[in-house]
Amino acid sequence: MIKLFSWNDVLVASKDKNHLLSQFTKKGSALSIGGFDGPHLGHRELFQQVIDYKTKNNVVAGVVTFKFPPKAAKNPTDFTGELSTIKLKLEYFEDLGFDFVIVIDFSCDFSKMKGRDFLTFLKNSCSMQFLVAGSDFRCGYKLDTGILQISEFAAQNGVSFNVVADCLFQGKRISSTIIRDFVQKGELEKASKLLGRAYALDLRNALVQENKETSQLQIANSSVIQLLPPVGKYQVKVTLADTSTFSSVMYVESTLLRLEIPLEQKLQKLKKIEFCL
Repeated sequence: MIKLFSWNDVLVASKDKNHLLSQFTKKGSALSIGGFDGPHLGHRELFQQVIDYKTKNNVVAGVVTFKFPPKAAKNPTDFTGELSTIKLKLEYFEDLGFDFVIVIDFSCDFSKMKGRDFLTFLKNSCSMQFLVAGSDFRCGYKLDTGILQISEFAAQNGVSFNVVADCLFQGKRISSTIIRDFVQKGELEKASKLLGRAYALDLRNALVQENKETSQLQIANSSVIQLLPPVGKYQVKVTLADTSTFSSVMYVESTLLRLEIPLEQKLQKLKKIEFCL
């Protein structure tokens, strides 16, 4: 099972080699860093290079990501909603072959950290041997550390560093922003194409009520942290807590999601729904 660590684990492990993170990565690690909201096809080459390095060099593969997208923390009024959740991302990363994930809460203290210090903490805590990033990646206070500075850090610290070119769709760089726009417009086929899989909603923490008269579950929109498509009727695949699935219809309304439940279906806690194309 994939291991989950916090930024505090990184801080402690950078000084204490007996910490679980240090012990888990003592053979070395390969990493990619980013918000990875989606994640989408533009991220896949980054992930594949990490997994390839892991396979060839017998190290562990990790992702460094954020509890909430950095854009949401910096500009909350302009942020329209997440495409994924941490739990959905963990499942996705585990399926790809990653061994651990470091989840950062974008706190005030973290936001003031210089990029070189950030990289140093990762190098010391995770025995980082390999790092891959997109061509526009920057980190650190006021984004003080870009590809040039990361390349210099890597060369000085014996870290292999690769830069991946942009992945394009219809001549434009694939981004979470474009996918959000597709979801908001109800163009779920395009969104799914750029995600590389069906768009899904994590319903594990959603507020759900059963309406036995209509054989429906009612889900409060406000309890779903992800971006919802427009009001309408959608074919969906429902996954329950025991991982069993069934096909259904979901109605997106202004304040509620209404999910039809087949009469023969035994109700359990919901896990997620995926929009069918």
